[in-house]
Amino acid sequence: MAVAENPKERGSNYGGENDGFRVQYSDGTWGFVQAVASGTGVQSSVNTSVIPVSASGTFTGEWEQNNQADVMVSLQTDTSGTLYFEFSVDGTNASVFPIEGFDVTSGIHEFHTAVKGPRYFRVRFVNDAFTPTYMRLYTYFGQFRSPSTPLSASLQIDSDGIATRPTDFQDEVKRGKRVGVTGWNKFGYRLDVPNNTTACIWPATPLLPTFLTSASTFTVTYNSTTDGSGTTGATELVFVYVDDDGLPATSTHTLGSDGSDVTSFSGLGINRIAVTAAGSAGFNTNDITVTATTGATVQAIVPAEGSITQQAIFFVGANHVAIAPWLTIEMAALDKDKALALVGYAWNRTSGVRTEVFRGSIDRSLDLHRQIFDPIKFRLEPNSVLYFVGTTSGHNSVVDMFCRFSLNEYQDT
Repeated sequence: MAVAENPKERGSNYGGENDGFRVQYSDGTWGFVQAVASGTGVQSSVNTSVIPVSASGTFTGEWEQNNQADVMVSLQTDTSGTLYFEFSVDGTNASVFPIEGFDVTSGIHEFHTAVKGPRYFRVRFVNDAFTPTYMRLYTYFGQFRSPSTPLSASLQIDSDGIATRPTDFQDEVKRGKRVGVTGWNKFGYRLDVPNNTTACIWPATPLLPTFLTSASTFTVTYNSTTDGSGTTGATELVFVYVDDDGLPATSTHTLGSDGSDVTSFSGLGINRIAVTAAGSAGFNTNDITVTATTGATVQAIVPAEGSITQQAIFFVGANHVAIAPWLTIEMAALDKDKALALVGYAWNRTSGVRTEVFRGSIDRSLDLHRQIFDPIKFRLEPNSVLYFVGTTSGHNSVVDMFCRFSLNEYQDT
């Protein structure tokens, strides 16, 4: 049995802040038990700031050491950046948690906790290339329970909480319930490919695509009697592309009435164009071709009555990676001795190097279809472009080529 007394009443200075109890044990010895507030927390002054960080700037707090068990950081700012927890056993040498930091999205409240123990702690926030108008960065020490998230909320890929709801990850990606990852279904075709011809699987006039090394606006060409303002065909398009910095972006373009428009935005490649508004026809009546304004190279085509691009090409954003698990290819030909050799390439804009990443074939006399599931999946690096080309052989007749593949694109900061 132990007898406790409050050292504050005796004027003792135990625990540095007099916040505890001097205890006498049954054997006559004395000890000290420090009281720790549970749940409420103590705000840090040197790791808290409401002064916005400049564009590409960094806020670094000061080393702080106490015996509080946990640390909690709350941050909201109208810019993007990366938040880091830094720990130290000596107040000099830092260990960063997590190594890649926590992604901060403009206007979204970030809330994270970590076990601190008696170690030193400081917070660091690295701002992206935009100047915020406000920053609310607060650090607290105390004992905090694990955070929880409503069942209907989106789960960020760097969230503290453990998802306990019954969940299918891929379903939640496609439902937009997983922040930082986007699921893609890519599909394309090319019809009437002549014998002994190599062509990309897309319905554009060039056999092979030309990828941009510098950003350009896009010129949209269409039949103004059937598509465009005041027609029964397509009147509005949405572009899903990579912008001047190579980052994923989405923009809307309203078709004019003269058959040729230039977009107000520029980029380095197009992942998808879809018709988002149309007249009574409900689709684009004729082909809509999109070229780079600089150089006039074809970048995408929306086939007549399709309302969406059909190209087996994917542009990975800067600071992103893509993971592809599945590929299927098909061919259609009248002659039984026709064959199709399919090759997949990954071209990287940063290095300028094209790498062959897949090779397969279909023999018309044996089958018309090939499907591949990769058990460890295939990784695509930032700024790379995945695309597929086919080469026909056999009797002098045409071949139709079809391709589909799926992937997840992840933020990888």
